Amino acid sequence: MAHELGVTYARPDLRTRDNDAPDQVAAGDVTLGRLSDFVRQFARAGEGDSALLSADLRVLARSDRPGRITRLELPADGVLAALREPLARAGAASFTITYRGERYLVQSSVIVATGWRLVSWVPEERVLGGVHRAVGGAMATALGLLGVVLLLSLRLARRVTAPVERLAEFARRIGRLELDGPAPAQSRVLEIQHLAQALDDSARGLRAFRQFVPVQLVRQLMAEGLPLGASGRLRRVTIMFTDIAGFTGLAEGTPAPVLVAQLTDYFNLTAAVIARHGGTIDKYIGDGMMVLWGAPTALPDAELRACRAALDLQAEVDALNDRARAAGRAPLPTRIGIHTGPVIAGVLGSNDRLAYTAIGDAVNVASRVEELNTALGTRILISEATWQGVAERLPVRRIATETLLRGRQAPLTVYELLEDRAATG
Repeated sequence: MAHELGVTYARPDLRTRDNDAPDQVAAGDVTLGRLSDFVRQFARAGEGDSALLSADLRVLARSDRPGRITRLELPADGVLAALREPLARAGAASFTITYRGERYLVQSSVIVATGWRLVSWVPEERVLGGVHRAVGGAMATALGLLGVVLLLSLRLARRVTAPVERLAEFARRIGRLELDGPAPAQSRVLEIQHLAQALDDSARGLRAFRQFVPVQLVRQLMAEGLPLGASGRLRRVTIMFTDIAGFTGLAEGTPAPVLVAQLTDYFNLTAAVIARHGGTIDKYIGDGMMVLWGAPTALPDAELRACRAALDLQAEVDALNDRARAAGRAPLPTRIGIHTGPVIAGVLGSNDRLAYTAIGDAVNVASRVEELNTALGTRILISEATWQGVAERLPVRRIATETLLRGRQAPLTVYELLEDRAATG
């Protein structure tokens, strides 16, 4: 029989005995090979390795190395060597260690009778890897689903927010009275579609309404921050009145559709000229117009702008009349009167109907100056107040100093604005 290292375990016999009898002990021998077989069987029952250590942490048996223990030594290699210091501190406990970059779960228990320690260790990945993979897979699945939900939410949000943003821009355009742009695109969201339809109806109504209200004037009032309710302030303005000579006879001898079409062309032309020179059409009076420079927006060169507008207006009307004669229609000879003075300008009228206009003696004088063209045989007359604002920048002819205006006692000096010299100058 080969010699093999073993361990003898003895305990005294504590049963009652005769004092003269010798001490008795109970002893048992076990080889380290048998202990190694036991530890390996114990390790095979689990997922890791085990070792049996003496009270001073010498190796009695271990399953992580082949063969049998031939002498009692402290563990010098492997995970078991790394466990020496934690075991010395912790005794019987469960803990984890890291060895060569891998985490191990450790369980240590003490055999009370001998003080030996049974230690088991297993890689954490072997025990919890499946759990980690399952959790990771679940998290990946959850993240994937969350990503899909987010993409669907973003797509749905774009389908909702994009039409809302277009509607907001459309509403802002309506607020600025910019009514000629495209209507918002259709939406599959019923509520948004209803809102888009309501805004489009509002825009259509305002497009029709602006034919009766000077939109540019409303924009100017809004830009100036002026109230759109009844209001008025004293301003110095230049006022122009126009009139078509012999219009009553023309209206009696021209079919209504032809006359309406001819007047439409005439007013389109005159309105474009007025706008080009910064004037504001206050109102249409039959076949004539009342135009303001200096209200609602103040203009430092209002007189000069008005006079240049009058010269351009006559040139444009002459060209229009040449085309009318060529087409066999009657011409629309135009007379113009201009005066400068103080007026009350603002939003005036009743509670249910307002208009931006100017009132005062200067308005009456401008109208009378225009009427003087008939008696004097001229086409453009300006008052002395307007002439002073023009200074020497435009050619004029002084007409009279004793001209009496209808409804006024004091004479008024007027000047004819010379078209030919102004055109060539």
